[in-house]
Amino acid sequence: MKSLLGGSPLFRRIMVSFLLASVFFLSLLTLVVYYSNEILEDDLLARQTEYELQNIRELLAKNPSAPLPRSASLSIYLESRQQTQPISDYLAELDAGVHHDIKIDDKAYHVTVASVGDDRVYIRHDVTEIERSEAMLEIILSVAWVVLLVVVFVISRILSKKLSGPIAQSVVFASAIASQTTRSAELRRLSTPTPEKWIPTSKNKWLSRRWQATSCARR
Repeated sequence: MKSLLGGSPLFRRIMVSFLLASVFFLSLLTLVVYYSNEILEDDLLARQTEYELQNIRELLAKNPSAPLPRSASLSIYLESRQQTQPISDYLAELDAGVHHDIKIDDKAYHVTVASVGDDRVYIRHDVTEIERSEAMLEIILSVAWVVLLVVVFVISRILSKKLSGPIAQSVVFASAIASQTTRSAELRRLSTPTPEKWIPTSKNKWLSRRWQATSCARR
C-alpha cells in the first residue's frame, strides 16, 4: 500500500483522505442512481396497472363478455373465464396483491392480482426487457465506479503532491519559529540575575538575636 501511494507520510495521509472521500461519494452516487431507477420502474408499473384495472372495470360493467385487452407485453386473465382462457398454475397460486420479478423460464413478469366484482383478475406485464436493461445498468454503474475511482486516484496523487509540499514547508517554518521562541525565552531566563537567598546559619541566628537585643535596649 505504501509503495502504491508513495511519498512522505503527509503525502500519504492527504491522498488517503481524498480516496476515502471519493469512494464514499461515488458509492452514494451509484446507489442513488440505481434505486432511483428502481423507484421509477415500480411507479410506472403501478400507474400502468391502475390504468388497466380501471379500464377492465369499466369494460366489464358495460359488457361482461367483452374481450379483455391484450398486447405483446400485457396479458389479462379472469378467473371466471378459465374454460376459454386458461390460467397458468403459477398465476392461480398467487395471492391478491402485487408480485414483482416472477421468473418463468427466461421471462420476467410483474403480476397484479385484484378483485373485480365477484371475479378475480390477473394482470401480467412482461418486464423481461426492463430487467435486462436493469442488468445492463448495473454493469455500467460498476464499470463507471471503477473507472472513476482510477481517475480519482490519479487526481489525488497530483493534488497531494501539490499540497504536501507547501504544507510541509509551513510545518517546518512553524517549528523553527517555535524553537527560536523557546530558545530566546531560555536565554532571557539565564541572563536574569537570581537574588541570593538568606541562609539561616548558626552565625546569622546569633547576629539576628544580638541585633534584636540591642534594639530593645535602645528603646
